[in-house]
Amino acid sequence: MFGCLIIFIFTFFFYAASYGKAVDWWALGVLIYEMLVGYPPFFDDDPYEIYEKIVACRVKYPPFLKPAARDLISNLLQVDLSKRYGNLKDGVEDIKRHKWFADIDWLAMSQLRVKPPFVPNVQGVDDTTNFQRYEEVCLFNLLYFDHCDR
Repeated sequence: MFGCLIIFIFTFFFYAASYGKAVDWWALGVLIYEMLVGYPPFFDDDPYEIYEKIVACRVKYPPFLKPAARDLISNLLQVDLSKRYGNLKDGVEDIKRHKWFADIDWLAMSQLRVKPPFVPNVQGVDDTTNFQRYEEVCLFNLLYFDHCDR
């Protein structure tokens, strides 16, 4: 995941003149896709192919993805900034009013009246038992370099 994310970020810095909210809305589309599907929308073993998929916005949607989710993701991953959700005249309201969020009471959420579906058991500020353990990976490896200083 992180390799794709890093190439995704570098693509924006290379391809776009500046970083703005539109990039954040794109990233939200990437995040929603990955949370629902289990892998990034621009996945490939070849970093150049990942870059090509990002620039061309070639996304394959699995058949189990519901139409509302697919529509929201497609509008967040819109290459044309003048058509990307969150970047339109109504800003975030276009996203909040989307049918995928139909069951969300945004006012109750902003007032902290929504009960979360899962509350982790936390023993203290340094408790990491709710996170999976992973081997540490050198950042250079994530950037597809062949060397790593440890």
